[in-house]
Amino acid sequence: MKTKWTAWIKHTEVHFAAVGTLFGLLYLVVVPPFQVADEDRHYFRAFQIAEGHFVSEVHEEAAGGWLPVSVAACGSSTNAMRWDLDVKTQRQDIVKRLHDPLNVSERVFVGFRSASYSPIAYLPAAAAMRIGIGLKASPLLLMYAGRLANLIVWLLLIFLAIRIVPLYKWVFFVLALTPMSLYQGASVSADSVTNALAFLTLAVVVRQGCSETGPIHRKTIVLLVAMTTLLTMTKNILFLFCFLYFLIPVDRCGTRKRYFLLFLLLASINLSALLIWHWLVGKLPIYWNVGVFPEQQAAYILRHPFLYLCTLFDTVRHYFYSYYTGFIGAFGWRFFYLSKWHVRLWILLLLFVSLTEGRSDLCISRRQKGILFSVCALTGVIIFTLLYLFWNPIGAERIQGVQSRYFIPIAPLFFLCLYNRRFGVDAPIKPAMISLATTVSLLIALSFISQRFYETG
Repeated sequence: MKTKWTAWIKHTEVHFAAVGTLFGLLYLVVVPPFQVADEDRHYFRAFQIAEGHFVSEVHEEAAGGWLPVSVAACGSSTNAMRWDLDVKTQRQDIVKRLHDPLNVSERVFVGFRSASYSPIAYLPAAAAMRIGIGLKASPLLLMYAGRLANLIVWLLLIFLAIRIVPLYKWVFFVLALTPMSLYQGASVSADSVTNALAFLTLAVVVRQGCSETGPIHRKTIVLLVAMTTLLTMTKNILFLFCFLYFLIPVDRCGTRKRYFLLFLLLASINLSALLIWHWLVGKLPIYWNVGVFPEQQAAYILRHPFLYLCTLFDTVRHYFYSYYTGFIGAFGWRFFYLSKWHVRLWILLLLFVSLTEGRSDLCISRRQKGILFSVCALTGVIIFTLLYLFWNPIGAERIQGVQSRYFIPIAPLFFLCLYNRRFGVDAPIKPAMISLATTVSLLIALSFISQRFYETG
């Protein structure tokens, strides 16, 4: 029995299930309603889908949906806390609101920027809300039901990712359980499902590219097509994950011709799904920011490509500290950040795990690292460019609106580039040490979040 217990406790996914479930539930409850950035918009979209409206509606040149007044009011009830760091709430006030009635007959049109998002990322939350609507749950209880459903799916998908990936299991563990990642995972935000799908998709491809041998099976091709298509539909920019297919060696497909034909099949299905969805929602009027003209901004970039690259590099240089700090922990709408020492220790933990997780029997070649880095870098550049197009005035000197949480899905790609087999450390105490460090970090962040949002005394 002792041997079986020791073998079981060494599994990284078991540590993730324990730590992730405990703190996921705590974050779900402690974070006040709609205090995850854009959570109210995702809540509205999930409710809309729960009622069977998969494509949003248009009213008075705004995209959104006809929602119950009680649902619309639920989403705006904590607005004051979003932008004023001195405004706090009380737990008993939240508990009282759990009993507010859901009146589905009285409705109002609500516009929200998530109106054009695919239903895929909202299916867990919408399914939970659908059950809640049938049980006549309150609007706020529906929000918590959506959070719980997202958390369960997030935990399950990342558990599978850690179990499947043949290397860097502890890197996946640490990246998934940064306070910021868990903050998103336990919310109604579409990012919860998107991030988890990205981890799982990468795990499947890395397994096929680095540890599996012999001819690639049809079931594997079907799985890759399904995973990448789902990911593309949750966040369109992650279509670039299709190019991770090239991590798989050519000889696993028999011939070079078959290898590239399979890629064309994969990319075509992803692109077709993307185009069909954009055909359905392409005419929805989505307004991202006042005084922004995407077409003219795009023309400006094409006329001044070198100047735009300078703007991009200057933006990264200027905001680099806030980007990596926010990646570990930036909470709320008006961000409040974890302390410097907390962030730096977490970065050191990430680097330590990344540099000591090598296996003598598994290798990531330079070609494969080049693919990983290229997909990661290109995705990052496109994220900045999209924000420049839809969020910034023409010719802005720096790109505003970029948030660190946007980089959570591609972070594992970057850290996989650090993989090496020289410094592998397989000490028996290592799993306990990483789990303990993660637990302490999440506990400190939870206390920090509680102090920010709740009145004391």
